[in-house]
Amino acid sequence: MAFAGDTRFGPATASKTFTVVTEEVKLVYTGATTGRNGQAIALAATLTEDGVTPPVNRSLMLGIGSGSTAQTCTATTDANGRGTCSIAGVNQPVGAGTITASFAGDSREKAATDQAISDILSATVASTTPTTTTS
Repeated sequence: MAFAGDTRFGPATASKTFTVVTEEVKLVYTGATTGRNGQAIALAATLTEDGVTPPVNRSLMLGIGSGSTAQTCTATTDANGRGTCSIAGVNQPVGAGTITASFAGDSREKAATDQAISDILSATVASTTPTTTTS
């Protein structure tokens, strides 16, 4: 900060170092944990500052699986801090897996993640062969 001076006061300068601190946030996965291969699954998570205030219009990455089989979608938080998105056709190994919710952080909030255990069931196979009975 600087003041060039005037007829009453001489020039002056001052400086002060300050640090911008980003807000702590909490991300909690709240969507489905059971899915079936070949069907849609609805994923959801809630983001809050200090566990209370919901940040609005923040981008969340929600996903099921890991590594080369990971499937993800992007959700935007609403007025309640909740973001939802769907994966149209689950294609994951059958059994227990991982669902991940992540917020990358931004100029206002720190990054946050959460995980849940998923249970993936095999695809349902519908029979196309007519059933007949004889007596």
